[in-house]
Amino acid sequence: MKKKIVFIIPPIEEKLWTFSTDLQYLGAASIAALLLRDGHEVSVIDCAVDCRAVGKLNKRLLGLKPDIAAVPAIYGTLGNSYKIARAVKESSGSLVVFGGLPATFSAERVLSECPHADICVINEGEISMGALADGRPPAEISGLAFRRDGEVF
Repeated sequence: MKKKIVFIIPPIEEKLWTFSTDLQYLGAASIAALLLRDGHEVSVIDCAVDCRAVGKLNKRLLGLKPDIAAVPAIYGTLGNSYKIARAVKESSGSLVVFGGLPATFSAERVLSECPHADICVINEGEISMGALADGRPPAEISGLAFRRDGEVF
């Protein structure tokens, strides 16, 4: 079954929901391209440009009804990434997948600090995101950290 996946680009904290045009999310773009190739429905919300407030993000998510919300985070966006994860859970209940440097190098920290994050992709996400979108359980996919019964695996 094909999934609806939204990539939500968080704004840099120091810029407080201002333009993030100095960041290039090539990893998210390449993963999105592979998911599109596999027939999944993919959209992108750049919070610094498209949704400059959490309320607007909630409305967009209600309209999209994604199965998976992918949040490509960097350390300068982590606080806002946590806010995005909360908004996703409150508005759509979607699976929240973190990627980027914090997910790779601090997955246990991310999952303990953000109860709304479900999964962290460790290293590159092209294969693991495709497997998640195809419905494979996280425990069967290498390169993921996730919570089960309150413990991080």
